[in-house]
Amino acid sequence: MAEHRNESWTWQEDKRFESGLVEFPADCPNRWDRIAAKLGTKSAAEVERHYAVLLADLMDIEAGLVPVPEYTDDVDLSPDSKQTGKKQLKKHFKA
Repeated sequence: MAEHRNESWTWQEDKRFESGLVEFPADCPNRWDRIAAKLGTKSAAEVERHYAVLLADLMDIEAGLVPVPEYTDDVDLSPDSKQTGKKQLKKHFKA
């Protein structure tokens, strides 16, 4: 697969990526290639980088370096929600 240069990930790509991590566990041969094929929009290198960033983020969260936001009960973060802009979301997070 040709190297893709689009480093941004859509919500749908993230969900397919997460599904691929479950479908192709760490001991699976050619894991990144298989997940990339499942996505169809990212290269194996991009998938592997995305995983490395995910692990780094998790380590920061677990180390207490990232404050966990408090969410209100009325926020809808689904991809079909009209509340997708940063300004819309900001009012739902407590500082």
